[in-house]
Amino acid sequence: MDYVPNREKERREMLEAIGASSIAELFASFTPKLDRPLRLPEPLPEMELKRLLQSLSEKNARFKSMFRGAGAYAHYQPAAVNQLLLRSEFYTAYTPYQPEVSQGTLTAIYEFQTYVCRLTGMDAANASMYDAGSALAETAIMSFAFNERKEVVCLETVHPHYAEVVKTYCKANGMHVKRRLEDVGAQTACVMVQYPNFFGEIEELKEIGEKTHAAGALFVVCVGDATSLALLAPPGELGADIVVGDVQAFGLPVSYGGPFAGFMAVKKEHIRRMPGRLAGMTVDNRGNQGFVLTLQAREQHIRREKATSNLCTNQALMALAATMYLGFMGKTGLRAAATQSYEKAHKVLEELEALGFARVGTLPFYNEFRVRCPVDVKELNGRLLEKGVLGGLQLPNNEWLVCCTELNSEKDLETIVNTVQEMMGS
Repeated sequence: MDYVPNREKERREMLEAIGASSIAELFASFTPKLDRPLRLPEPLPEMELKRLLQSLSEKNARFKSMFRGAGAYAHYQPAAVNQLLLRSEFYTAYTPYQPEVSQGTLTAIYEFQTYVCRLTGMDAANASMYDAGSALAETAIMSFAFNERKEVVCLETVHPHYAEVVKTYCKANGMHVKRRLEDVGAQTACVMVQYPNFFGEIEELKEIGEKTHAAGALFVVCVGDATSLALLAPPGELGADIVVGDVQAFGLPVSYGGPFAGFMAVKKEHIRRMPGRLAGMTVDNRGNQGFVLTLQAREQHIRREKATSNLCTNQALMALAATMYLGFMGKTGLRAAATQSYEKAHKVLEELEALGFARVGTLPFYNEFRVRCPVDVKELNGRLLEKGVLGGLQLPNNEWLVCCTELNSEKDLETIVNTVQEMMGS
């Protein structure tokens, strides 16, 4: 408790609220009570321990290819990205509290912000967020600070995990979440839409944005697979007030579910309400170029009761990896990766439809689509797994959410087709 600046009266009130009589009693409730010693193995020599750990790691499934997205996308990562991240000045760099001695970190953040703004068509971006889900939830708090309304419309086609995070943040702030566009009204603080959405479809942003603004609410766009921004119109050009998403698709491996790094970009009138850090470029009194932290809401650090966010740092290393990826790929490389993802997904759908699969939905899609299967999805995924292929995500009603990226080969597609044919033949 020495590190938490609560008064004795506040401590007593918190203890009473949770039903504990003292700090000691609270801590004791978390202490495991066993009537036997822990069943721990005997110590091992280092070489034997390494062999054991190696054998345990080999139990993890290794996929030759993947046809699953749903928020985590397997894209190509230039070898140089991982190699450069091994440099200690990168992986030990943290938060630039002292800008004068953190010029390298601030330069990287500035470049990251620039890439995000160019891709999204927005005016300013911050130094990255924890992930897309928390970034989207932060926009609800920002919207309340803007118009003091307490209803949020998070469309049903937004990633279900993101929607759950939004609900959690809103509940803690006395806000309510609705899920349909028809729910937009005079009490709506913001409307949240995903682009491409959870099912890979490309929503009509301009129409949704016009309805949102007509109600006096903020229009929030959450980007699905961020590589789609190489082909799709930037959300900023389609009426978005705030754009969030995740840079995981920019060269970050899926890695059993992380780490990810979110981003947030806004129109200039919302810069002051944007959580996190913002790096700016300036010139000192000698004419030398320098980088500084600017337009920061210091309440996040020194007056927490006035803070609009609990974000106090950023995913610096992952944001740097994404910046490197975009630098190495360039406009041409990123567009090529996105084009391949788009074309391969449409070819897979064409092949599946020839086998009796029926697409669900009519909107255009990028690299992810939903189909209703003529065979059992669970069994299909099981058979693909036996061949080292991670199949699409199983959805209710025997639907299958399939994703393709530039990493999927013709042979991968043949594996799916052959597996389906085998199942239909048997």
